[in-house]
Amino acid sequence: MKVLVLGVGNLIMSDDGVGIRTVQLLQEKCLPSFVDCQTAALTGINLLDLLEGYDKAYIADSIVCSNQPDGTVLRFSAKELDDLKQNQYSHHNLGLLNTLAFGRQNGLDMPQDITVYAVCAQNVTTFGEELSPKVLKGAIKASEMLNAELQTLLN
Repeated sequence: MKVLVLGVGNLIMSDDGVGIRTVQLLQEKCLPSFVDCQTAALTGINLLDLLEGYDKAYIADSIVCSNQPDGTVLRFSAKELDDLKQNQYSHHNLGLLNTLAFGRQNGLDMPQDITVYAVCAQNVTTFGEELSPKVLKGAIKASEMLNAELQTLLN
C-alpha cells in the first residue's frame, strides 16, 4: 500500500498555512515506511501529479467555519467535503472529486480513498507567516489524529 499525506496551503497567508504546518509536525513522528509526506501551495487540478500512484491519500488544509471556533479539527471523506455547499468550504478552485474524476478520465492512477483533515481558520487571507495560537493548536491536534490513523494502517 502507498499512502500520501499532503499538506495544502499558503505559508505567507497566516492561517491558510495550517495544512502545511500540520504535515511538518507529522513528519517529526515515526511514520510507517509506506507513508509519503508532501506539501503544496497548489490546489485543484494542480494536485494531480502529487496524488498519482497512491492507493490512499490524506489531505490537510484550512477550512473557513461559520459554526466552529478556530482550531477545531474536522475529518471528511472526499465525497462529504464536496457535498459541503458545493465545496464552499474553501477559497480554492476545482472540487476534490472533480479533480480526481478528471485525473481518472485522463488515465491517471488516482487514490481510491481520500480523507481530509481540515482545521477551522478565519484568517486565511491576511499576509503573515505565523499561525494564530488557536489554529496552531489545531495543527498539533490534526497531526496527532493523522498519526494515530496512519498507525492503524500497520495492522
